[in-house]
Amino acid sequence: QVAGKVHNIFVTHLGNDGPIVQQEAILEEVGDLENVIAIGDFNFRPDTEQYQLTVERLEDAWLSKWPQGIDDQGLNPTDRIDHVFISPGTIIEDARYLTTPESDHPALMVEITW
Repeated sequence: QVAGKVHNIFVTHLGNDGPIVQQEAILEEVGDLENVIAIGDFNFRPDTEQYQLTVERLEDAWLSKWPQGIDDQGLNPTDRIDHVFISPGTIIEDARYLTTPESDHPALMVEITW
């Protein structure tokens, strides 16, 4: 709860290729909840059925901040599998994909304002 408002936060790490049955289960839990933040290594890319199913209900925080898919540094992570999905209307102050040698893919950092 922040400033008297309940936020529903989900954290996940789906199996290889982000099995759709796993993502469907997450979306079932999300249901009609408000103020949702779903964070994790979803193991699916934006060009997949799992992603399309998710953005029917929630917004992609990366695209909320960078609608063209490219940040102010010129980064265009088309193969991204870490995502932050948010309820419509959530304000994203910043979103950055971080590349480090400790991971096999970029991690997403998002700053949310309430």
